[in-house]
Amino acid sequence: MCDMVLKGQLLAFQQDENMKKVTANNRKFSHFKYCYNNSLPICHTMYQNLTGVGHTYLNNLIKHFQEFGLEERTHGNTGRPPINMKRVEVSYNVACEMYNFLKNYADIYSLPSPGWNFNKISIPAIFLLTSFSYASVYHDYVEACKDKYGEEVHINCETAFPVTEKYLAHLNRAKQERDYYNANIKRAVEDGKCNPNNTLDKSQILFKTFEGSTYITFDWAQNVQFPYSPQQIGAIFFKSPWKVHLFGVCNTGNFPHTEQTNYVIDEGEMPDDGKLGNCTISLVWHAIKKYNHGEKKLVITYDNCCKSRVNTVDDVVSVINRSTTVHLNTSQCYLNGEGFQYHNFKDYFQSFKKIPNIQKHHHFYFTSQHPGVIFYKDRIEDEYKKATIHTFSFATNILPSTINPKPFSLKRQEELYKEIAPFVKFPFRDITCPKPNEYEAD
Repeated sequence: MCDMVLKGQLLAFQQDENMKKVTANNRKFSHFKYCYNNSLPICHTMYQNLTGVGHTYLNNLIKHFQEFGLEERTHGNTGRPPINMKRVEVSYNVACEMYNFLKNYADIYSLPSPGWNFNKISIPAIFLLTSFSYASVYHDYVEACKDKYGEEVHINCETAFPVTEKYLAHLNRAKQERDYYNANIKRAVEDGKCNPNNTLDKSQILFKTFEGSTYITFDWAQNVQFPYSPQQIGAIFFKSPWKVHLFGVCNTGNFPHTEQTNYVIDEGEMPDDGKLGNCTISLVWHAIKKYNHGEKKLVITYDNCCKSRVNTVDDVVSVINRSTTVHLNTSQCYLNGEGFQYHNFKDYFQSFKKIPNIQKHHHFYFTSQHPGVIFYKDRIEDEYKKATIHTFSFATNILPSTINPKPFSLKRQEELYKEIAPFVKFPFRDITCPKPNEYEAD
């Protein structure tokens, strides 16, 4: 309706009264004399302001008027079906399902960033493998929805994302760190060959002091969820299954007895702070006492660790122990505190000074020649800086107090029993998702 009103006014303002249909042969340039009334002319801009239309809208209308006269304009997409005809409205419930799917998808397939870059408040960055793409994740989501709802659901998403220069810089730096990591391993293996005690008939050697360096790497692997199958992307991805945490410590330099211990920690065996200081340092401390007692030089590096169908924690342990024919992988369970214990390192280090901006640095070392001093730097090529974290004496043979894991809440027990148990094979349901016991809950 607005188009016809404006075209009627343009017809009155037009100085050329030839209204034949314009073609390439008879095209003429029409001029319009805009007026407020019969006696008050106005400019083009004032006319736009009075009619409330934009510059582009008016120019397109004039162009159509010059070619087709008073004919009605028709939109170019008229009669065409919408591209996103099956697009669903992203309601709160859909958003929650997408969140649960992506969270579980990340737990299974993602890897932590090898070079964490924290802000003041952030969480560890994780990435999918380079073989994944936004399109492949979206395809898996659609398949999971079809498995759950029985029909295909489309959600509008972008499948092409530009690669920026910062990722190239990140890759270059990651290559430098990886080369440095490999060089340390090679050095530790060569030193291990020269160790006079490496002929002892033991799976793990308690090295006596020698002039070489030894090497261990450790990191949290991705959680194992059960029931779990690498072939299964379905309705369970929208729920929160039972989790088993894996922490790997590899004694790389203990040639020829290299072995990786995988700490298998049930969801109900984690301390209050989860994977933070108390838990991680306790596990590293247990591994150092097992592998590296009495060594002069120990190099430690964070690294990535870590599929078969699993239904219980014992299945996870079995998969680890049978993963190599020469038993390079072993498992270590909590066993109600008999396997290892958690220590309260957080309170233990309260009296120590903090290293400024510690999360921005990636290389640290300390030595008995400089007690209480930490040397640190960010990049391999940087010079070491030093920070004094304590100037007082303390008993090094006194360990922090032990802490107990946080038991399952009654709500979590009920969730596993009602939501997850139907996905577990029948013989294992009472083991993995037993009936809730309010007396055992916190």
